[in-house]
Amino acid sequence: MAHLTNNAVDSALAFLTKAVKEEAKLLSTVEADIQFIKDELDSMNGFLMYLTKTKTKTHHDDQVRAWMKQVRDLAYVADDCVKLYRRDLRPPEPGFWPWLRHIPTWVRTAPRRHRLANKIHKLKERVREVGERRQRYDVNVPRDAAAGDGTSQVAARDGNIGWELLEESSLRALDAKTFESIKYGANKDAAPARDAASQVLKIILDKRERPANVAAARMLGRALSADLNRTSNEKELADDINGLLENLQKETREAGVANHVMVFCYSRLSTHQKSCLQYLTTFDEEKSISRTCLIRRWLAEGTVSGWDKQQDEEDDPTRSMEEAGERCFRELVYRGFISPAPAPPAGLKIKSCVVDPSVKNFISRISKADNFIDDLPTHLRHQIDIRKLVQRQPPQPQRRPWWWCPPPTCVTTLCGADEGKQLPPVDAIVKLLKQLPEEYRLNVLDLGGCVGLTMTHLTTICDLVPSLKYLSLRKTNIYWLPKQMNNLLHLETLDIRDTRVQANAMRGIFLQELRHLLAGCVTDDEAQLHTVRVPDKLGKNTEILKHVRINDGRHAQAKLARVGSLARLWKLGVVLSGSQENMARLLAAIASRSDSLRSLSVWITAPPGHMAGAGDGGFVTVDSTSAAAGAGGGGAPSFSLPGKLETLNLKCFKGSSARGHLPQWIKKLHLLTSITLRHSLLTKDGLSELGKLTSLRCLRLRRESYVEDKVTLREGEFVELRFLLLDHVSSNTKKLRIEPGAAPMLKNIAWNMDSNMAAGIMAEAGNISGFDDPLARLVLKINGDTYRQYKPSEVTVQ
Repeated sequence: MAHLTNNAVDSALAFLTKAVKEEAKLLSTVEADIQFIKDELDSMNGFLMYLTKTKTKTHHDDQVRAWMKQVRDLAYVADDCVKLYRRDLRPPEPGFWPWLRHIPTWVRTAPRRHRLANKIHKLKERVREVGERRQRYDVNVPRDAAAGDGTSQVAARDGNIGWELLEESSLRALDAKTFESIKYGANKDAAPARDAASQVLKIILDKRERPANVAAARMLGRALSADLNRTSNEKELADDINGLLENLQKETREAGVANHVMVFCYSRLSTHQKSCLQYLTTFDEEKSISRTCLIRRWLAEGTVSGWDKQQDEEDDPTRSMEEAGERCFRELVYRGFISPAPAPPAGLKIKSCVVDPSVKNFISRISKADNFIDDLPTHLRHQIDIRKLVQRQPPQPQRRPWWWCPPPTCVTTLCGADEGKQLPPVDAIVKLLKQLPEEYRLNVLDLGGCVGLTMTHLTTICDLVPSLKYLSLRKTNIYWLPKQMNNLLHLETLDIRDTRVQANAMRGIFLQELRHLLAGCVTDDEAQLHTVRVPDKLGKNTEILKHVRINDGRHAQAKLARVGSLARLWKLGVVLSGSQENMARLLAAIASRSDSLRSLSVWITAPPGHMAGAGDGGFVTVDSTSAAAGAGGGGAPSFSLPGKLETLNLKCFKGSSARGHLPQWIKKLHLLTSITLRHSLLTKDGLSELGKLTSLRCLRLRRESYVEDKVTLREGEFVELRFLLLDHVSSNTKKLRIEPGAAPMLKNIAWNMDSNMAAGIMAEAGNISGFDDPLARLVLKINGDTYRQYKPSEVTVQ
């Protein structure tokens, strides 16, 4: 009996010893496996870059296409594994105590570490197999690929890309200024290219009866104007233009002219610009595209590269990838691939854009050609399907008698049900996400405006797609954020604006990679802004916090100090009470980020005990006097001016007997281009102080921001102002006067008021004066709806 027991114990010990050794060996090779995967993928990436550069000159066969798809899938899986390794497998810092404190975590994550180590080991084998498969099947590109044709090969391959007539018939021909910039540009060494470009434009403009050709001529002019003045390889550019010229001379179809031109303009884009352009197909269901939304989705998908080193700009560590996206957006607008909607006043940023149907059709076709497939790429197709489901109206509930219950056999599907019914949109989205392959990585999920989204749906989504980098819940019914959001290890952008999310919704949620937190819902009367409290933990890569609430109490100072320590923060929006201590802490946080802050929004609510009397008649703003009082009255603390600040949105707090003023530090912001004021109670002298800001281009005076009966722009002030908004300024402000020599660049004025004020303004002549620019426009609105648009000839000039 003892002998049998001893044998059993020996057998178990041998098995356990072997298992422990295998487990230790498995875990010990993780670092080496990851390094091997990294090296292999680096080599594959170099080969992919070569394929990208030669795809316009060499036709890639099916083997190359299949291999590129395998490498792409491997890269996604490898990135996920590395992120998980950093979270679960990385050992603690050297030393006895760090190791001792790490023991509970090491024990708790043992099963997870085992699964991850197995996954990394299998991934290493897959990477090795993919590398060997390229050699086994001779996946290669000839080094002597023909390069003389330029874009003619692309045009020949994509010769079947049709070109629709543009819907707008009012397109003008290429303007003389653009033509002259091509013919007599700054780069005098590009004479051959300029001669060929002039011939191309003449061929196109000779066929200007087709609107598509006129639009193509304009797009070509922009492309050539940019490339002729930038390129350092004039011979290559001349060869490309000559190739286009040969194609146009051989083209017999009128519709083919625009097609060749579009392909040429597309070929002049960089690799990342092409990827950004192709991504526009995901907005097929949108009437207009938000600029900021588009750029952040570009970043999440990895289509935006870093700063272009060819530009003569100094390196600035505070520049973010979002600014690189802004540059890409401006380039696509300049080259005519996307258009502003509507066009903003000169010098102001574009808020939204549209893609012309003919350009949209071209992008769809070129996306298929570039990705070597017959349909749109998988990641683009999924985004289109999701947005279609989001915009689909949920089925209207049928009224049933109280005693009715559904039959137990009623089972719905994604396309419909046995009884012909459809799943609700959100349920259909969840089912679509469940059907995604395990190795597929979904980066972007835009559920903005999705009706019927519940906490259960959001929890399921967080479990299904932990790879998300961009999640938009804007204008949904969500009121809380589940703890499962901590599974979103890669999340960079979280948009919860215009929702009912409670103030404590971010408690217990830490998103290490979060860069952009967008929150806040403004009430209809713009008196309050409801938003979440600032998270307890913020990642070091945070760039945007807009808007977050800072609560009063002993934690307020620590929260604002943490915000001020974010080295990459460039856009900040806070909601806080108007106590003197809070104003001092806020100024200190602003001063800490004076080298990086470019956008600031401050909403000041009622300070504690303000009814019992507060300083300055109950008026509170972000000024150094508040900081001095909050610091203990020993004089104003040192305040480092945010000299790079470009936009400012300030809502002050006003009491019943308040008298407003402009904070002194704002008068020194020489780079400030846009300012929005609420409850600032300015007088004409305060408005005059704003007029001395030499870079100010946009001024929005909203509710109770001005107290006098006449808004007067004085001579010599507002020299760069392009846009002026008066939105329910005050009940007694009924006149607008622009003195001679004031605001010479002002082209757009919008005045929003209630119906009673509009009737009073219209009844009395001379209420609007000095508005004599022939290109300017004045729009009167009643509660947001356009009432009347004026031309200068219709406005009384005094």
